[in-house]
Amino acid sequence: MRTLARISTSLLFSSALLGQPAGFFGLSATSTGGTAPAFVNAVCWGPGQNGGTSSAVNMSGANFFAVAIFWGNGVTLTVSDSQGDSPTGLTAAYAGGPQGNIYYFQNVVGVSGETFSASAGNGYPGACVLGFSNMAISGVYESGTQVSASSNSPGSATPTYGNSNVFVALTEYGGTWTGLTINSGFLGVNYISYAGGTTYGCGAAYLIQSGTTSQNPTWTYTPSVTGSSMQAVFQGAH
Repeated sequence: MRTLARISTSLLFSSALLGQPAGFFGLSATSTGGTAPAFVNAVCWGPGQNGGTSSAVNMSGANFFAVAIFWGNGVTLTVSDSQGDSPTGLTAAYAGGPQGNIYYFQNVVGVSGETFSASAGNGYPGACVLGFSNMAISGVYESGTQVSASSNSPGSATPTYGNSNVFVALTEYGGTWTGLTINSGFLGVNYISYAGGTTYGCGAAYLIQSGTTSQNPTWTYTPSVTGSSMQAVFQGAH
């Protein structure tokens, strides 16, 4: 099992700023090189009442996984992968229906046939995992925001460094998406729709930010059902 960096955070989903950028104390992320981050692959799954395992996905080349997950309020959640890696979770918070959080796996070695698991007794979790290469191998987390009220935008994000990864997610409950998009520049939209008695909805996307321009991710979904959004900024190798 690999040892992953741990961080101290404040609230993520209830309109509060999480943590501080890696440069806040005059430190910077450890670099794996100068190449910009790149998207590798993604998987979304709704494993049922008590959770379960995703389908296998080829994550070869990835050194970082970002996980968006929503599950029943007040239920204990465990997230893992098939390689025995342990993720770092930001602070879970109530999202109006379910609670939500972003987890990340830092400095990992993605493989072909990788799977991910979410365990949440009576929690009906819905999750999406996106894998990336060329991410910082330590100090990868920079900042994040979660929104407790129903909102299709978690607010603006301004990376401290170029080649950062702005990761965004959205939940949905009480209805079923038939379409999900996000504003220009964001890529890799993957989602699983809400299914009563099976899973909460979950969608995720990302933006590789070459500079430090502020971004304001905004989701559009059909039909217009209740949802809450969240985001986190992760640093690429630099």
